[in-house]
Amino acid sequence: MEAALTDQNAVPLIVLSPARDPVEAINSSLRRAGHPVHCTWIPALRDLADAITQINPELLIHVAGSEDLRGVIAVRDQVAAKLPIIAVSAESADEGAVRKAVDDLTKAMTAADKAQLEALVSDQLSYGHSSGKVETKAEFVSVIAGKKTIYKSITLSDPTVSVTGNNAIARHTFAAEVEVDGKPSSPKIGVLQVWMKDGGAWKLLARQAFSKPA
Repeated sequence: MEAALTDQNAVPLIVLSPARDPVEAINSSLRRAGHPVHCTWIPALRDLADAITQINPELLIHVAGSEDLRGVIAVRDQVAAKLPIIAVSAESADEGAVRKAVDDLTKAMTAADKAQLEALVSDQLSYGHSSGKVETKAEFVSVIAGKKTIYKSITLSDPTVSVTGNNAIARHTFAAEVEVDGKPSSPKIGVLQVWMKDGGAWKLLARQAFSKPA
């Protein structure tokens, strides 16, 4: 199963992982760094030999915990002994998936995309603004999708992500060009987000904005 990539000059990679999330996270991280890649997701070791033969990848990425690394090396040695292998932790892959979720939510906010907003946040969402106002999921989605608040642009800087199990904390500085009830503003605030993995997907559970020191 392949990630949706179309670059003719993209570097072919194989990602051995039981879940698709790490494949998308690895692809997104490499692309943001300016490295076009074409990732093929292989969920099981039994399919690896055929995939290597057919795809002729330049790199094999093994997500730790998916299969025993010794078994992966043994298969590689049988069909492409010189193919380099990189082993990454599932937690590292999760960090990439959370960063992608943060990016996807930012895009959904500027696009006022109701379906994406609803998909990316938890039903139990607590969305706190720097003013002290706190919104539920329904309120958060309604305000943006209904264009009561229009995000003309959003820029995130100084991002950090920390993952522990199925929970993650993301921090960044949030700068935006916004219209609220027709009135323009340019907030620049600090943001703390709490994400949780729900059915294999990362969803925003809580967010709190705060004023940054001058």
